[in-house]
Amino acid sequence: MLLEPLHAAELPWIIRLQQLGDFGGLMKAVSDLGPSIYLIGALALVYLCWDARLGARLLLVYFTSGYVAYLGKLIFHTPRPWWMDATVRAHELHTSSYGFPSGHALIAASVWFLLAHSLRGRLAWIGAGLIVAGVCFSR
Repeated sequence: MLLEPLHAAELPWIIRLQQLGDFGGLMKAVSDLGPSIYLIGALALVYLCWDARLGARLLLVYFTSGYVAYLGKLIFHTPRPWWMDATVRAHELHTSSYGFPSGHALIAASVWFLLAHSLRGRLAWIGAGLIVAGVCFSR
């Protein structure tokens, strides 16, 4: 498998981070800045209350990047960390899909960076970068 060396390197770090404490609630909240009913609701509000064209583009990017992530999971068949090591605590207990590419990371990057591009401000880019980095780390 192409990504096995990466998994071998990341597992000890994941285990060490999880041993620092129970940050599951915080990580779930950060992770929800990626695909979640909250983000869909926020994008719907952008569509309805602020800018319909931007809202429609954001929703299209949201669902398209989710579909691309789904196809990538089918192509790569990469296991999730808790499938490989029982000491890793599962983020989502009932997930049966593969782990790579991360749909949360892909959707977060697509949506938040498109929003930053549309807002055209330095703070928008910094905020989007921090959100995307947080979602990637939480996953």
